[in-house]
Amino acid sequence: MKRAVDMTTAPGYAHWETTGSFKIVAVGTSFYRSDIAAIAQNPDNTRALVVCIAYLVPDNQNTHDSHAVRVVVDGRTVGHLSRDFAKCYRSYISDIPAHIQCISVTAAITNGLKTSDKTYEYTVEVDIPDSLKLHVLNRLLKYSPASEPVQRL
Repeated sequence: MKRAVDMTTAPGYAHWETTGSFKIVAVGTSFYRSDIAAIAQNPDNTRALVVCIAYLVPDNQNTHDSHAVRVVVDGRTVGHLSRDFAKCYRSYISDIPAHIQCISVTAAITNGLKTSDKTYEYTVEVDIPDSLKLHVLNRLLKYSPASEPVQRL
């Protein structure tokens, strides 16, 4: 079940510092291919390369995993953190101040090549530093000064 997320109503925000390493790969992206394609906007015969802000949203409604964490870009779910990493993430966020309800990270959407005879899946990678150093924000983070939520490369 796909759920849109209105991040403008979140009471507190934090952003993980960007390292450029993108070590964490979201799982379940094939279930959200149309949403990822709408974000990536890569033409046929072209791989996607999109750098964007993703929000890590605890998914308390998930019947398959009580620790599930959705990866949300532009209000669209594009995947989940792996079961093991989601459990670690949930443990970590239980120790941060209660007013921080939303954590953003830099993310990269790649691949998604579509040719006349084959369609490849997208890859969504999130940049979570080993230090887990958070920057507390008083407003939602916008990726670029022009309020463009994604950067297509």
